[in-house]
Amino acid sequence: MPLWWNGRHVRFRSVCLKSVGVQIPPAAQFKTMNNNYYQKKFFILEVDKKDNPIKKIERWQAHKEGILHQGFTAILKYQDKFILQHRKHPVFDGFFDLSFSSHPIFIDDKIQTFEEAIFETFKREWISEEKNIDIKFLENYYYKEKDEKSGYFEHEINYIYLINLKKEVKNSPLYSYGMKISTKNDLIDRFEKINFAPWVKKMNLEIIKNL
Repeated sequence: MPLWWNGRHVRFRSVCLKSVGVQIPPAAQFKTMNNNYYQKKFFILEVDKKDNPIKKIERWQAHKEGILHQGFTAILKYQDKFILQHRKHPVFDGFFDLSFSSHPIFIDDKIQTFEEAIFETFKREWISEEKNIDIKFLENYYYKEKDEKSGYFEHEINYIYLINLKKEVKNSPLYSYGMKISTKNDLIDRFEKINFAPWVKKMNLEIIKNL
């Protein structure tokens, strides 16, 4: 069956459309009692190390088995300050993100663009009056890390974007324990000391210095 990948018509060598009975990490169950988003079944894009599409895969299966897939991180900046999210999440819970991360998902057989996925995640995880956001691509890179607490993996080609906000935002308590606001100099000076999620540590600091 032909599928759409970021606006490009592609055919996958094999497409698994069967239901996958993968559960979220048990240690995180108590945190999601009032948040059923993490219990929903979504499909993300499995890729190879050159970012070529392979097939759609259920998101928790990908994270449990360490299967390489596409993801993104969006950096929020407001009035020359950077916003950090204190993650409340089944995987890498309690780490800080710069500023939020997720994945494009399949809607039927068409995958979201990164811009669509970022905007949807922004509206879900942040309290904001912004109606439109300017999303700028910065870089992408490969990484793989295991979360020892949950036993799940993040194994991604991760795409980094910048969002320059026009209005203040607040964190949603459903998706984070809180937020921090940092100047660029403080962020750079303390970068190695902050308990960042592993994909943030992989960012190119030179890019952040030039934002």
